[in-house]
Amino acid sequence: MKANIPNLDVLEYGGSNWSIWHHTVWTAFGSRGLQPYVEGLAVKPRIFTPTNSDNLSSEDLDKMKNTLTAYNEWVQKDSYAQEIILTNVGPEDKRLLTALKTSKACWDKICEKYRARATASVMDLTLRLPRLRMAEDDDMKELFRQMNEIRDDFAGTGEEFTKRELNVAIYLAIPESYAASFQTVPADKRDDKGLVEPDYLMTHLLTEFNN
Repeated sequence: MKANIPNLDVLEYGGSNWSIWHHTVWTAFGSRGLQPYVEGLAVKPRIFTPTNSDNLSSEDLDKMKNTLTAYNEWVQKDSYAQEIILTNVGPEDKRLLTALKTSKACWDKICEKYRARATASVMDLTLRLPRLRMAEDDDMKELFRQMNEIRDDFAGTGEEFTKRELNVAIYLAIPESYAASFQTVPADKRDDKGLVEPDYLMTHLLTEFNN
């Protein structure tokens, strides 16, 4: 099997796509039977060494053969897991990981580096969205560009804003004098809670105010 994963972007050095990258790579490990190696649950076999190498029994030879086969299989699979990790990170992280000897060591190191950053990124984006504001003479297109940029960055962490969160964010961001335009959204465009699909709501407001 190939180590590159279709449709997966290389892990960004800043970790902006960490959650999606982590989920996709972990799923790839599972489909290839590699998760136990990355978790450290698949223990590296020892090659049987007889006490008396001058007088080997057939049982000794079988043990040597079987343990050598198991050892080689472990090395092959663990190396494959390492290759997947190294193929799908950028050059800076590759340098960080190349000295490590096992896939578990590589996975633990990359998770340690980016997990805390991803959590901080989610918190930052969650706070930024409802703080967006537009003045009367500002360009509404620019407001929605910024809002969609935050949505895209949030999606890159593996999270997604709810319809309610986005409806509220749009309502808070536009000037109070524009708020009445929410009431002109057709009833068939609202769900049973009165919420509107964010992309439609943005288009509606841009049309209302000829932006």
